[in-house]
Amino acid sequence: MNRSLRRTAVVLLLWSSWVVAQDQEAELEQALQLHQDGEWEMAVQELEGLLATDQLSQGQRKRARQTLAEAYIFLKQEAEAVRVYKQLVRDDRSFDMRSLGENPEARLLRPFGQAVLEVRDEELKALEAQYSQVSRGAVFLRSALVPGWGQRYQGYRWRGYVILGVAASSVTYAVVAERAFRRARDDYQGARADADFETLYDTYTRKADLADLALGIAGAIWATNVLDAVFQRPAIPRAPVSLELQAPPGSAGLQVALLKRF
Repeated sequence: MNRSLRRTAVVLLLWSSWVVAQDQEAELEQALQLHQDGEWEMAVQELEGLLATDQLSQGQRKRARQTLAEAYIFLKQEAEAVRVYKQLVRDDRSFDMRSLGENPEARLLRPFGQAVLEVRDEELKALEAQYSQVSRGAVFLRSALVPGWGQRYQGYRWRGYVILGVAASSVTYAVVAERAFRRARDDYQGARADADFETLYDTYTRKADLADLALGIAGAIWATNVLDAVFQRPAIPRAPVSLELQAPPGSAGLQVALLKRF
């Protein structure tokens, strides 16, 4: 009995979800048609209401936001259009200028471009805030434990990988050289009376020198890695300027303005 009830509940849940999805799609199509008919204020109300329910699929949200931004532009509410485009870009990283169509209207380009610039600026500021919390002690500890870890902790990803590779190679060579030294030492110490002691001794001392050199190189690379991590700054410094798209006076098109931060 309980199993039958559970199955019935699952079926009802799936059916209700399908009904809701169909209703949402119908409402979305109605809002899109209002936009096509030039009823932009009504389209804005419908689309804002649909997006507020948070029940649209990713594809539906994309269509709704793109249409909503265009409606705001036609209503000459550019700030609202930029806000909606920013939500669209954050939600769909693949959405770019080409997603506006083959020949988008010029009045669509500036709000969308401004939205993209602001989103990227926010991402840089977030990284800046993250790296501003970098601890010198944590950098030292990570670098001392694993070469390159301190660099990656500060945002130098590929630099960290290179340092890790160089350090791993030097340690591997040091291990190989140490094993060769021990074999030469064992051969010398275990040689029979009729063996060529001079040759065995020369090999033994040469292998010992190489093992010491390899160990010194590995230690120097490890120490250099620690110093490099401790004395460098995080990868994302504070940006002194920000960008803004503006309409050039007396002409069509766009211009990029650099805004200095003091």
